[in-house]
Amino acid sequence: MVAHGDNMGMREEILSLKDQVLSRDSINFDPNKFKSVIVAGMGGSGIAGRILSDIYDRVPVIPLSGYNLPAFADSSSLVIVISYSGNTEETISCFDQARERGCPIAAITSGGILSRYSGTVIRIPSGLQPRSAIGYMIMPLLRGFMNLGDRDAAGIRSAIASAFDREVEIKRLAEELANGNRTPVVIGTPEFRGVALRWRTQFNENSKVVAYSTFLPEANHNDTAWMPSFDEDRFKLIAFKSMDPGINLRIDLTQKITGRKFHVIGSDGTLVERLFFLIAYGDLLSYHLGVLRGIDPLDVSVLSRLKEGLAASKR
Repeated sequence: MVAHGDNMGMREEILSLKDQVLSRDSINFDPNKFKSVIVAGMGGSGIAGRILSDIYDRVPVIPLSGYNLPAFADSSSLVIVISYSGNTEETISCFDQARERGCPIAAITSGGILSRYSGTVIRIPSGLQPRSAIGYMIMPLLRGFMNLGDRDAAGIRSAIASAFDREVEIKRLAEELANGNRTPVVIGTPEFRGVALRWRTQFNENSKVVAYSTFLPEANHNDTAWMPSFDEDRFKLIAFKSMDPGINLRIDLTQKITGRKFHVIGSDGTLVERLFFLIAYGDLLSYHLGVLRGIDPLDVSVLSRLKEGLAASKR
C-alpha cells in the first residue's frame, strides 16, 4: 500500500544513488598544481563541495554558496562550479567572475548555461531533483582528487546498499520523529560535517520540517550546554559514529554528562564508504518522515516560486 503523500518518485530517485556512484566521470585537473580549490554551488548542488572540503586536505578546498568569489581567487585557483540545472544565478555569477579573473574552471551540470561552456564540462543525467543527484555531482570530485577507482566505487555502492537494507530500522526512526513532532538535531563529526548539513537540508526539503545540525568537538563548546535542559519529547539527538576514537569517546561522555540519549548511526569500511552510508541513510530517513507527515517529499514548489519571483524582479 502506498502511504498518503508518497508518489514513489522521490524514493526511486534516492535509491538511484547506488548506481550513480558507478559513474566514471572525473575532474581531470591536478589539484596539487593550485594554491586553492573553490567549489561553488547552492543547495543540493553545493553539498558536494562541503563534503570534499571535509575529507580532502592536500590543498585548501573552499566551498562557496553565494554570488562572489573570494578576493584571492585568480589563475592559481581552480574553480569548480556545480549547478544541476546549469542556470543557478549565484553559481553563474561565480562562473562569470572566474572567467574574468582567468581562473581554470571545471563545471558539473545537466544542462543550461554551464553546459555551453567551451572548457571542461562534466555533463550528468537530467531528470532528477538536484538534491537527488549527489552521486553524480560528488563522484567526479572524488575520482579526480582522491584517485578513486572502480573497486572503490563498488565498495561505496555496497555501503549504500547496506544502508538501504536497514529500511525497517529507518522507518522506525522516522516514526519516532513523526509521532512526537520532534525536531531532529544532527550531530556530525570532523569528517562528516558536510553530511550533517546534508541531513539537515534533506529534512528541510523532503520532510518539510525544521532541523538543526552541529558537529563534535565544536558542539562540546556550546551546544552541550543546552542539552540537559531541553525537552526530550520535542527533540531527537542523532549522532554520527566517527573514525576517530576520541570523537566517539566525546559522544559517550556527552550522553553521560548531559543525561541525554543519542541515537548513534554509523558503519564500518573506508572513509568514503562510511560517508555514503550516512548520506543514503539520511536521505531515506527524510523521505519516510515526509511520507508519515502526509506531504510529498518531491515537492519544493515554494523554492521554485521564490526563484521565479527573483527572476521577474530583474526583467
